[in-house]
Amino acid sequence: MTINLLHSREIEGKALSNLLKQKGYDVTRRGFAKHIKNNKKTIYVIDTEFLFQSNQKKLDKLCSPSNYIALVGKISHLYWLFQFSCHYVSFISNKEKIKTLDTSISSLAQKKSFLSKKTKLFLNKTRQEQHNILLKRNLSSPLTSTELKTMCQISLGKTTKEIAEEWCRSHHTINNHRKNIIKKLSLSDSKTLGNFCLQKKHALKTLLSIEQNESSLDKFEVNLK
Repeated sequence: MTINLLHSREIEGKALSNLLKQKGYDVTRRGFAKHIKNNKKTIYVIDTEFLFQSNQKKLDKLCSPSNYIALVGKISHLYWLFQFSCHYVSFISNKEKIKTLDTSISSLAQKKSFLSKKTKLFLNKTRQEQHNILLKRNLSSPLTSTELKTMCQISLGKTTKEIAEEWCRSHHTINNHRKNIIKKLSLSDSKTLGNFCLQKKHALKTLLSIEQNESSLDKFEVNLK
């Protein structure tokens, strides 16, 4: 089996490559190569930070039913899992051991999608617990899907007027969403909200993606060790 390792940091990438080789894998670092010329199954092991450095054209090369993708990253980057829903795909927290990655690779080789134990434990928490963990706030109540969508738009620098026009809603409606969000997060004003959304943009995308893709999570194998 061949591992194509895509990592954002050279030193950590080399260390992970050596660990995988010790496990008996044939490891290459050929980037977005469409084809690796051998007869072995190829699995892409990807550090999620690497994906932020890649343009959409390169990412599209990974979107093929023949690819198997093992993502390793922060829980706040979990939304990448749903970007590759057309593949056999896995997600492992970057705080977990190489043994978990080995289990993930084995699952993918058997055409089974996989979630690590830490990932599954997070997904099994209540919506409010997930929000508190990723946003690092003690919310008075969980954010609604519309509030999460509003915050994602704010994180892109969009104004109330721009959001209202895009959603075909009145600016009063969007302002009400802002007020409710500010109250739940115990923030002081709209400026503080804008800074908060920018800082937590990845966490917000993950929380929204979990809600939108909840039904697809049943297909994943879980490492319970």
